[in-house]
Amino acid sequence: MKRKIVITLILVSTFLAACGTSAPTTEATPIPTVEAGDIIIAEGSWSRSNSLKFP
Repeated sequence: MKRKIVITLILVSTFLAACGTSAPTTEATPIPTVEAGDIIIAEGSWSRSNSLKFP
């Protein structure tokens, strides 16, 4: 009998905790646009001869 009361209380409290609060609404924050300058930072090309070599 005591076990049924404890299980019922746990189930009711779990249900109230899950359904009792509303989910917070979040607003989408805009992502700032990144603008590239006129300066070329690096140039290069990749080929098999330029690959990494380990000792």
